[in-house]
Amino acid sequence: MSTETDYEATDATQVTDDYNAPDFPQTTKGNNNIVRDIMLWRKKRVSASILAIATATWVALEVYQFNFLTIASWASMAIVVLLFFWGNLARLLGRQEPNVPDFIASEQTTLKTAHTLKGLLEDTLRWMVRKGVTSEWYEFVGIVAALYVLSKIGSWFDLLTLLYIGVVMGLTVPLIYEKYEDKIKGTWERMKVQCRRLHTKFDEKVLTKMKQKVGVVKKEKKTE
Repeated sequence: MSTETDYEATDATQVTDDYNAPDFPQTTKGNNNIVRDIMLWRKKRVSASILAIATATWVALEVYQFNFLTIASWASMAIVVLLFFWGNLARLLGRQEPNVPDFIASEQTTLKTAHTLKGLLEDTLRWMVRKGVTSEWYEFVGIVAALYVLSKIGSWFDLLTLLYIGVVMGLTVPLIYEKYEDKIKGTWERMKVQCRRLHTKFDEKVLTKMKQKVGVVKKEKKTE
């Protein structure tokens, strides 16, 4: 009898804990899956829409040299005119008028987005710490060289162009990597093996001799 009571108490506690438990890890994983699907073009309409909007914005601001305030004003006017005709048409047809809260992101969506951005920032910082502290020398050199090249590229383009390049690369590089993942990993492993061989030869021919010479000089100073 007591065991049944204990089981019921345990089940009740578990139900209460499950009800009160936060669901941020699950939502974060879901948001990460959504971002991954967009980058890998599994949601083709969303990916194409993001690329089209980014391209149109870049062309309007960079190619045609429109002012951002001008474009924002035109977009706002288009939205106001669309809502005006929508509301009047809805009244004529006896339908419900558009409601403002329907166009505002819910609190849950905002929290999910903020938590996802926080997770991406933390993952980036962990990656930087891991590569800076525990990576091998060739990985460290490769990362520094890539960041240096990125800084040079940044001096050639303005912020808007860099953001557009980032969007285009974010929608193309992951797709290419997924398609040719085996070949890219194989090439990277061969490069790592070659770098290790070069480091071993350099250590044997240069660093070891330098250490021996330094040791001989120290011994000579001690004898003197």
